[in-house]
Amino acid sequence: MKRSTAWTSLVLALMVAIAVSPAGNCCIPPAGAARGGCCSLPSVPQDPLPCSGPAQQVLLNGRRSTDNVSGIRRIYAGNVLDNRERAAIHAVITTKPGIDLAGIARELGMNRQTLRYHLNLMESLSKITALRDRGLVRYYENHGRYGTLERNLFMHLWNPTAEEILSLIRSTPGIAQSEIATHLAITPSTVRWYMRRFREDGIITERHEGRYARYALTDEAGRSMSRIGGEKPDGMAAMS
Repeated sequence: MKRSTAWTSLVLALMVAIAVSPAGNCCIPPAGAARGGCCSLPSVPQDPLPCSGPAQQVLLNGRRSTDNVSGIRRIYAGNVLDNRERAAIHAVITTKPGIDLAGIARELGMNRQTLRYHLNLMESLSKITALRDRGLVRYYENHGRYGTLERNLFMHLWNPTAEEILSLIRSTPGIAQSEIATHLAITPSTVRWYMRRFREDGIITERHEGRYARYALTDEAGRSMSRIGGEKPDGMAAMS
């Protein structure tokens, strides 16, 4: 009788212990189990890993970008330059009118694909204007500061040979093609090539005296060169 009572008490004690233990926990680790097994304290939840890829662009310098991420904010002309990368691009274009994509990328150390995205966005919102010339695209601020002729002049003045020819024509109105070639030590065919481009852009006039072609700046081009002479940025050929 006493033995039966003892067994009954033991069974009841085991049942109580099992009921108190949380579901899914064990009280005694199995043989050979590593320390800190199923009876270890619950782990502390970890912070999520930082987002990667395009989402990281939203967290620059501890603040969100103003780009339209998941429809949170729409980009328009009033806030397009709130983005620090676009503001830097716009500043370079303003100080170096006529600069091309490669030049901006060098100035800012920016990936060209990212740069194209920002340039296209700013152009679509009329913050900048692009002048496309024989496969090369040059950029200008779009606030009416420069007319078409002046943008064409800036485009040519980025080319050292074109700048030398224009400066020579400016200082010597009526100079002949052969004289330009001799003075600059370039071939007559090179001079003809540039003259054709200048005529197409309304920068020079051409008159013939016998077998000689003589060149001069148009009145508007002369005024424009005088006006932008002091605005030419570093990196552009120096104007006489």
